[in-house]
Amino acid sequence: RSFRTSKKFTKKLIYDEKYKEGPTFIMKELPRALYEKIKSLNAEVIKNAVGEYLTDKEIEAMLVRKDLIVKWIEDRIKKMGEDKVLYD
Repeated sequence: RSFRTSKKFTKKLIYDEKYKEGPTFIMKELPRALYEKIKSLNAEVIKNAVGEYLTDKEIEAMLVRKDLIVKWIEDRIKKMGEDKVLYD
């Protein structure tokens, strides 16, 4: 799903509280290091990592999802407090 470009995968997250799949919520708490790495992703970093395996459109879709994830995490931090969302 990470590389799909359809609206379903670029308009909303499918693993947040509303769209969770299964009995456990997989993004309840996250390592701070993961959050920082997600925030630092950009097209150049992704292209260097994947080479020619992904198209520009697929990379763009990944960056759109990255922005959705970062916004979602930041909203949770504002709502719940950083210590409830991120851990070291």
